[in-house]
Amino acid sequence: MRPARRPDAARAYVDWCERTGRPVLMDRAESGTASTAAAHRLLTRPDRPDAVYVVMEKFGFATLAVCRELGLAVPEDVQIVVGADGEFARSARPELTALDLAPEEIGRQAAELLIDVIRNPARAGARPRHRLVAATLLPRASTLPVVEEG
Repeated sequence: MRPARRPDAARAYVDWCERTGRPVLMDRAESGTASTAAAHRLLTRPDRPDAVYVVMEKFGFATLAVCRELGLAVPEDVQIVVGADGEFARSARPELTALDLAPEEIGRQAAELLIDVIRNPARAGARPRHRLVAATLLPRASTLPVVEEG
C-alpha cells in the first residue's frame, strides 16, 4: 500500500519489517472517508497489530474509538502513537503517546535559513542548505513502558 502522508515514516516502517521479518500491517484513510473505517479494518484483521502509529491526532481519536467499540483495552491490547503532539492527544483518555515535532524550532531554523539566503544569494547551481530537527517521543498512557529484551 502507498501511504498518502509521511512517506519517510512509512518507508522506515516497511524497512524495519523487512529487517526483522515481520509482516507489513498498514492501512490508510482514503480522502473523504472516515478514519474509523481504516482503524476498523486494521484492528479486525486476524493478525491484528498490538500497536498502531497514526499520522494525525484525529486518527488517534478514531483508533481509540474503534478500540472501545471492539472491546480492546488501550494500551494492554493495542498501543497508540500519534505522529504530532497537540491538545487532542493530551486530552484523550487515555492520553495518546505522541511525537513532538518541535514546530517552534523548525520555524526558527527556517527563518534563519531564509535570512541567510536573502543576505547571501546562492550561486547558480549551488545546493540549498538543509537542517534536520529531531522529533521527541512523548510517552503517555496509550503505550506501555519499553522493556529491554535480553
